[in-house]
Amino acid sequence: MKSATESAEIGDVITAGGIETNVHIRRHPTSSDTVLLLHGSGPGVSAFANWRLTLPHLEQEMTVIAPDIVGFGFTERPADVSYDLETWTAHAVDVLDALGVAWHRNSRLVRGLDYYCHTAFEFTTDALGAQSAVLAGGRYDG
Repeated sequence: MKSATESAEIGDVITAGGIETNVHIRRHPTSSDTVLLLHGSGPGVSAFANWRLTLPHLEQEMTVIAPDIVGFGFTERPADVSYDLETWTAHAVDVLDALGVAWHRNSRLVRGLDYYCHTAFEFTTDALGAQSAVLAGGRYDG
């Protein structure tokens, strides 16, 4: 892993699935909880653009990982890659693997941002009891 300091938009550069990947990593010193923040897929989008105001708050409670998914921001844009949901999902998993983050697939639990790329998001808290969702969004198929 090498660190780049040219701009606040550039975090650490890692190789994930063979792709040079820009990722913002905020490691919490004691919490074992980790959240992966995924940005949207609009023009000019990046992890920093979408999550710069959220990162400082979440990093107080847990480790936060916010990559520029392949084809966006400051991550490499290979010519031979198909830029679609399957590729972006595989790249997100590759980021976790490259960072040594243990994970398991749960098709009912997703955290992310982008109303138009079939990614859902939900923020929860233990303070509300059974109704733990604070903010949630769904997918748009139209």
